[in-house]
Amino acid sequence: MKMRKGHVFQTAEDKSKRNEVTGPDVTAYFVAGAEKTLAIARKRRCKTAILMKTSPSCSRTGITGKLLLENGIDVISTF
Repeated sequence: MKMRKGHVFQTAEDKSKRNEVTGPDVTAYFVAGAEKTLAIARKRRCKTAILMKTSPSCSRTGITGKLLLENGIDVISTF
């Protein structure tokens, strides 16, 4: 995966790999999902996102949550 400016792994402090329970590395899927979420949020001019705190991708500590925060979108973790 080529790094570029604004990429989630350049901006987020959490650079750890994401694995399924069975073991395969699914990090690329989490990164792609985070980047698509950011693109949608920018297109819709979102200022706040409500994310599930139990998700490894979402919340303030997940890949998507951190990417949104680092791009000026507030994150509310719920459930």
